[in-house]
Amino acid sequence: MNAPFGAGARGQVSRLLTPAFTSPAPKGAFNGSYDEEGLIVPGWVEDVKNRAEDPMLAMVALGNGQHESLKLERAVVDLLGRRQSWQVDKQRMRDLPLREVARGAVGDACRTLELCWYLRGRLERTEYL
Repeated sequence: MNAPFGAGARGQVSRLLTPAFTSPAPKGAFNGSYDEEGLIVPGWVEDVKNRAEDPMLAMVALGNGQHESLKLERAVVDLLGRRQSWQVDKQRMRDLPLREVARGAVGDACRTLELCWYLRGRLERTEYL
């Protein structure tokens, strides 16, 4: 595994990330509980406050239970008609350079925001998938 941070860097990273995640600003996350576990349990952030939207839950609420997959990558292709952010299997992210991981993570965040907007509109109009 590439070690992008030196020893003791977790505290520095936490001091940078925690203000964003604990702010009162509404936050959206695709399968947010999974993301939160990956941030909070290892200590990257202290808490995630005001998670307001989760497109995966909106897909379930609007769908008929026949989704091919409830993964972000599938939702991006099926619902938005866009290509995926990651050009490699995300399971391999531990072996990638930090710059490539950051690029994929930012892409995921952008696609998640698009899905929040798209599915929020469908929920408001009660338009089922």
